[in-house]
Amino acid sequence: IDKSVIISFLTNYAEFAVLSNSLFRNMSGGRAIYDAFSPDIRETIFNYCEKGAVFCQNGEIKRCVFVNCRAKNGAGVSMYGTRGVIEQCSFRRCIADHTGGAVDRMLGQRVIKCTCEDCKPNDIS
Repeated sequence: IDKSVIISFLTNYAEFAVLSNSLFRNMSGGRAIYDAFSPDIRETIFNYCEKGAVFCQNGEIKRCVFVNCRAKNGAGVSMYGTRGVIEQCSFRRCIADHTGGAVDRMLGQRVIKCTCEDCKPNDIS
């Protein structure tokens, strides 16, 4: 998907090779990107994702913006697996019920040069 505007509901149960220059807005009913294996997500905006923005295994998420995302865990990004990177992303007002307002990750994922503003209960877990 490239240079797209995606409004309302999209749930992905497959893997992405590359997602760039896209906009996910007013997502409800599930995450904007769900259970992608090693996605490459770049320069994409996630705005008002009611059940979280990205849930993936490993992968690279770079230069993305996450605004007003909500979820039980990892409102912006919930990443599992043993490797992956979230780099130069901006998280604003992302709120989780339990852990990782901005990012909920397991061991091995790296969060590099990201900014978090008003994310709760904690920015990165």
